[in-house]
Amino acid sequence: MRPPLRACSVRLLTLAVACAGVAPVCLLPAVAAAAPKGPSAADKAKAAALSAQAKTAFQEKRYDESADLYMQVYDLVKNEASVYNAARAKELGGKLVEAKALYELFARIDKTPKGQADAAKRIAEIEDKLRQEAATKAHAEAEARARAEADAKARVEAETKLREAEAKAREAEAKAREAEARARQETAAKVEAEQRARASEAEAKAREAELRAQQAEARAKAAEDRARIAQPLPAGTTSPPGTASARPTA
Repeated sequence: MRPPLRACSVRLLTLAVACAGVAPVCLLPAVAAAAPKGPSAADKAKAAALSAQAKTAFQEKRYDESADLYMQVYDLVKNEASVYNAARAKELGGKLVEAKALYELFARIDKTPKGQADAAKRIAEIEDKLRQEAATKAHAEAEARARAEADAKARVEAETKLREAEAKAREAEAKAREAEARARQETAAKVEAEQRARASEAEAKAREAELRAQQAEARAKAAEDRARIAQPLPAGTTSPPGTASARPTA
């Protein structure tokens, strides 16, 4: 792609364009020269060589290099076309702020109707692109902020849910320990009650057995007493003390 070239008309202006990275191009005020002088033959020859290099760089899409070379040509021979071509190279290279500054410089040094119209058109297009880029950037930043806020909110919610789950787990664990303690207490109480019941039952059985033994002993003694009383006494013996004599009734 060949860069556009314009007819040259030398103006007595001293302008400097300072560029740093992607920062906007800075323009110094024009200063009118007291005694106009045209470029020397050596400057013209050097400018022609630089212009050829600039065209090659432009065609190879080395736009920053091409713009720098065109501005070197302008410094030597002060032709407006070099500024326009440098602006075009910056524009195609995506350096819109720098391109706008160079188009504005071109508009100040080329006062022809065509030059003014071309510069105004390019500047308007670049301003529109810059507005679109700013809007796109603002939209992207807004989306990024929204995503960041959503992520932060999600993290807070997740952390809150985690803390709640941990609290519930601790509560459940405490309840489980409490239930286990109650179960142990109930088991111990049940065992103790069973033991007491068995002891009471054994004691009751022992008392019952003792009572039966006493009753059996009493019955045995009574039987023994009856047996002793029932035995016949030898003749002439009296009844044992405390017993009635067995006498026949009349």
